[in-house]
Amino acid sequence: MISDNKLPRHVALTFPRTYDRIVSFSSRYEEPISRGLLIFTLISEILRISTYLFERGILEITIDLLPRKVLDRLKIDADFLEHVLIKILHRLESVNPTVILFEDSALRRIIFTNTEDKIFKLNIVVGYDYERELKRALEASIGEIANVNENDLTMMTLIMKGKLVIPGDPDLVIVFGDEKFPDFIPLNLAYSELSFIDKELAEVSRDDIDRVLEDYRRRSRRFGR
Repeated sequence: MISDNKLPRHVALTFPRTYDRIVSFSSRYEEPISRGLLIFTLISEILRISTYLFERGILEITIDLLPRKVLDRLKIDADFLEHVLIKILHRLESVNPTVILFEDSALRRIIFTNTEDKIFKLNIVVGYDYERELKRALEASIGEIANVNENDLTMMTLIMKGKLVIPGDPDLVIVFGDEKFPDFIPLNLAYSELSFIDKELAEVSRDDIDRVLEDYRRRSRRFGR
């Protein structure tokens, strides 16, 4: 068993390969029932993985749920996705959802408590658009960075991070699929560790998650130094 001080506190999950395959599948099967079942299954699998991470002692999880480019390709209405999401969440015990709406995306924070009165936070980010997010952060920061040396990237990053949707930096980002730097919340990942699981979501087991956490435990984190 991994000790608490060796566990990541905040884990982010992103699924680039899965979303590419969803787009491919939906181009062949455009029936609303097929798409609805696909999304329902996707969310259920993501919550299954998240639930086990909470069982292992992770305190906060941020989920990249259907990026904006995927929603646009699928022609899925945001209200429909919210309906499916809430329907699934209501099946869970001890869930108290709070919805915070932004211009182009939504951060849904669900608070879990267990018998030890620990608080677990689940952030579900719907329709994230990293290009738009970076552009908005930069535009909002133009005045603030006017007097910042162009080489001082750390200061610029800190300024822009204050404009982003996600609060805080994940300690660990698990990418399901492609072994490349994720498009999800890129400005929040400067000091995050990356791990990759090369499996379909339905095939991801508890052992796979345990291996990722054990790998994290072995790493010597330098936080950019």
